[in-house]
Amino acid sequence: MNAPQSASEILSNLHEQVEIRAEKLQVDEDDVVSDVLHYYKDPNFDPKKGLRFCIKGKTAIDTGGVLRQIYTDVFIALSESKYGLVLFKGDATRKVPVFSNLHVLTGIFEIIGRLIAHSLIQGVPYLAPIIYSYLSSGDLQTAVLKASYMDVIGQPLHIYIDKIREAKEKDLNDLNGDPDLLQLMQECGERRILTVSTMYVCTCMLLDTSLFMKILCEYRPRMNA
Repeated sequence: MNAPQSASEILSNLHEQVEIRAEKLQVDEDDVVSDVLHYYKDPNFDPKKGLRFCIKGKTAIDTGGVLRQIYTDVFIALSESKYGLVLFKGDATRKVPVFSNLHVLTGIFEIIGRLIAHSLIQGVPYLAPIIYSYLSSGDLQTAVLKASYMDVIGQPLHIYIDKIREAKEKDLNDLNGDPDLLQLMQECGERRILTVSTMYVCTCMLLDTSLFMKILCEYRPRMNA
């Protein structure tokens, strides 16, 4: 019996079946949501045809950037109930679909489901590799190996990682005397002081601990749910 595929393997296999940018969709910049929903509502919609977007009146060539921007704008508009479409409620990171007889009759969530699935297999997701890896595999140790400095967005950690990465030998004494940095180092279990030879290891410890805790606190509960 074959082992079940992970989400990343399924998406990778589906992505290989898609003809990238095979179909051109022209959208009005002021009516993007309506144009995109109309496309996915079409009974002749073919999920194996990848999209390339053209914005009316614009000369931008879609090599992937326009595609990502259009999908982003549509997702934001739908999640924030713009254009009179009250489809979701709740916190920005924990949206819940709103049930109504009208939504059932129009099949709007089926249309949105097509939109989301089609965007996924075209490689549109914006998750950091570490988060995507964990969500698709559930393996925390493997996910942490994909950690990147770019994934840290919270202050003051981001500031201190910047300082350590850019520090010269003469700057290390000041950093070693910074009580806030010492506190962060202790919280991640790092007891060594910053030296030229420990700078890289200490930075990795700060980075991995930050992202490890983010996964445990934010993403694992959602997966369990």
